[in-house]
Amino acid sequence: MNLSHENQGRTFLSAAMILLAAVLPAAEAGSTNPVSGVAALFTRGETLYQAADWTGAAEAYAAVLAGSPDGALAAQALYSRGWALLQAGHPEKALADFQAFREKYPSHALAAECQLKMADCLRQLRRFDEALRVYELVRTTGGRLVPDALAGKALVFQEQHEYAGAQAAFCEAAQAYGADAHAAACLFNAGNAAMEAQQFSSAVELFGRMQQAWPTNQMIRSAIYWQAMALFRQEKADEAAVKLELLRQMGVPRELAAEAGMLLAQVQDARHHYAEAATAYAAVVTNYPEHALAESAAAGSVVAFEKSGNLAAAEVAATAFVQRYPASTRRPAIHFLLGEYRYRQGHFAEAAPELERFAGNNPKHELAAAALQKAAWCCWNLRQVARARELFGRVVAEYAGSPLAVEAALMKGRTAEEAGDAAAAMDGYTEAVRLGHDDETAQRAAVELMRMNHAAKRYEAVLAGADTFLASHATSALLPRVWLYRAEALLELGHLAQALQAYRQVGSSDPVAAAAAGYGAAWVLRRQGRHSEAADAFAQVADGASTYASDARFWSARSYEDAGLFDVASKSYGACLRQVPSDTHADEAAYRQAYCLWQTHKPDDAERLYSSMIHERAASPFTANALYDLAWVMLEQGKKTEARRRFEEFTWQFPKHLLAPDAHYRIGDLAFENEEFAVAATQYEAASAAQVSFQDKAIYKLGWVREKMGQNDAAVQTFLRLARQFPHSEFVPEAYEHAGVLLQKMGRFDDARAAFAAVAEGPFSEKAACGVADCWRASGKHKEAVEAYALVLSKWPQGECRAQALLGRAGELRASGAFSDAIADYTTVAHDGETMTSAQAMMGLAYCWFALQKWEDAARCFLKVDVLYGFDELKPEALAMAARCWVQAGDPEKAAMYREDLKKRFPKSREALEL
Repeated sequence: MNLSHENQGRTFLSAAMILLAAVLPAAEAGSTNPVSGVAALFTRGETLYQAADWTGAAEAYAAVLAGSPDGALAAQALYSRGWALLQAGHPEKALADFQAFREKYPSHALAAECQLKMADCLRQLRRFDEALRVYELVRTTGGRLVPDALAGKALVFQEQHEYAGAQAAFCEAAQAYGADAHAAACLFNAGNAAMEAQQFSSAVELFGRMQQAWPTNQMIRSAIYWQAMALFRQEKADEAAVKLELLRQMGVPRELAAEAGMLLAQVQDARHHYAEAATAYAAVVTNYPEHALAESAAAGSVVAFEKSGNLAAAEVAATAFVQRYPASTRRPAIHFLLGEYRYRQGHFAEAAPELERFAGNNPKHELAAAALQKAAWCCWNLRQVARARELFGRVVAEYAGSPLAVEAALMKGRTAEEAGDAAAAMDGYTEAVRLGHDDETAQRAAVELMRMNHAAKRYEAVLAGADTFLASHATSALLPRVWLYRAEALLELGHLAQALQAYRQVGSSDPVAAAAAGYGAAWVLRRQGRHSEAADAFAQVADGASTYASDARFWSARSYEDAGLFDVASKSYGACLRQVPSDTHADEAAYRQAYCLWQTHKPDDAERLYSSMIHERAASPFTANALYDLAWVMLEQGKKTEARRRFEEFTWQFPKHLLAPDAHYRIGDLAFENEEFAVAATQYEAASAAQVSFQDKAIYKLGWVREKMGQNDAAVQTFLRLARQFPHSEFVPEAYEHAGVLLQKMGRFDDARAAFAAVAEGPFSEKAACGVADCWRASGKHKEAVEAYALVLSKWPQGECRAQALLGRAGELRASGAFSDAIADYTTVAHDGETMTSAQAMMGLAYCWFALQKWEDAARCFLKVDVLYGFDELKPEALAMAARCWVQAGDPEKAAMYREDLKKRFPKSREALEL
């Protein structure tokens, strides 16, 4: 507030009016005089002055001086013209009048007043040094104008922005004024100077002094406002709020209504009463829409609503601001906030176009990159991956120098990866590393590259990236993940010891990575076959709170099982089953718990758990295994009927299961034991149709059971099928041998010989070689038969087929007339014991002697067949031939005796009936 001296000046003008009243009667008493015209002009000047027509007043006073330059009214007219010119804004002309007055009327009562007004003119002319000197002259002169001079000096300091000096001068002036009302104005101005000097504590004190000393002054409410402002600037918001409430109660001055409303909003904001602040800001906009503060208040309401957490209201306020103040410099930032608030409310579909529009309209704005980035995030959250990828790419391309470009490049990679474009994803992450250098986002991108390389099985690239990272970022918070990827790559490359070391470098600072490392280390131990250690490591992970806990608990039990610690494993599987809710391994855990009990020789417990699982977890993929194992538990306990029933149940319920062929096979074995050959054949056939490891064995047994059933042709085909499908099977030689025997029985000697010939080596080769010889013999090929038997005898001189080969060769020699050679072979076999073969050899020896007409030798050999061997099927022929020998030897009595013996002992034999 600028202090005016108008009231003091007008006091002297009133005195001039008294003087004028004294002059006028004298004039009227005389002759006609120009004084009366001057008086009228002076009166006109006074009237115009009172009407604030400064120019008119100055002209009237000038007319007085022109008409009577030395008259009684000249001094007053000169003084008043100076006032009028000063008021009209002509301080230079006013200064000339006040100087002229001082020169012309140095002793006049108004001379001191003119000196003070000279200082005022100099101040208005910004001739501050001269003004200060004149004010100082007035002050040192003393008298009633001292307070005005001090106030004038204060105004000079204030206009020079020397606020500390102004504050001190105003305070001195106030003291000089004493009880005069101008003291209140000086204190008020001193407070304002303190505000300008940012001496807010002093301002609070000065405004307070004014309120105490002048409680009814017209400026008191303004002082309360400014005191509240000073308290606010001191960050004493609560005290400021008290003052503003007092001001409200007293009534806010009209000229400060908008300012007071704005200050209240700011105070509430500072007090963290954001909702109240927002309301106060909005009230300023509503009540004073044309005020200069309305725009700032509108912006303040936007931010206050945001701070209060009312983003919906903040969005509305932002929308209103953008519409109300289209040319505002704040509009771009508020426009950005409009999109930001929609984004933060999750209104991504509405936020994205607004943010894109902002970026498009303000490409050079400091928030343009952020807007484009937020728009990209909106699209990402809306699963508009292609659009998000495009926008993140624009941030990188158009704002490469922005700190946001690094994150945009990272997300460019992530969106490309989401779209299945692995190469572009790698490029995005690589670009983020390049743009970010060593910042946290670039480090994250480097880790993403490791992850992608790991997923693509580029394990050497993972190791290279990890080594580079470890060398460059020794203190990074991402080190646990880097060590983890390094360990995973080493594990995949089979470097188990190094992988274990890397896992142990992960540490515990990142709980997720630590859990993954513990889990990975356990798997390394498991792959190393260190199952007991692996089990303990898995158990440690299971005791944690990670996502691996449930899996680890199962694999701990599984590792105990693989370590052969079935009892511990069984209890661990029980712990898995007690988890709530059940995990994905619950069914397998139930199955394996039963299995472990079986392995610990607790068949009853195993049977109980297997049965429980079959009934309670019927839909489980492990129910089939449980049923199969239950059959085996029963089989091992000798409960063959129950075991067979379980195997049969398995084949009915799970005909496509991998174990179904084995179940069929086991049923076949059990049926075979019971001589249920047709059932066995059906089960073996089912087993043999599957691509299983024991398919050859199933085919072999199928051939065997068909042989048992007398289905020789089918049996042969089955044995030959085995040889074709599984030429390297251990059962092939025996299959060929069986096929040869059956073909031989069927009279298919050439086929039989081919089957036998296929058995070149192995335990069945001797029998097969002998079978070849037998086939030649049966075909009447004596020479080939003799050679084949000779081969058997030379290759296996003491083999199990030796007697059979000698007997066969002897027969072929006899048939070809080589009786002497035949006698040697027959003799060897005949003396080998009391077997059927020996008996047959003795019979053959007798026929040789008979052919050589050695009747007595022949008769003795025939009689040995009857006496020495207990094979009744040979005896009738032997007795009949002995009789014939004695007939040929000329001893009819002996011949008759043996005929009678034949009739008596074997009356129904062919030989007896032919006598």
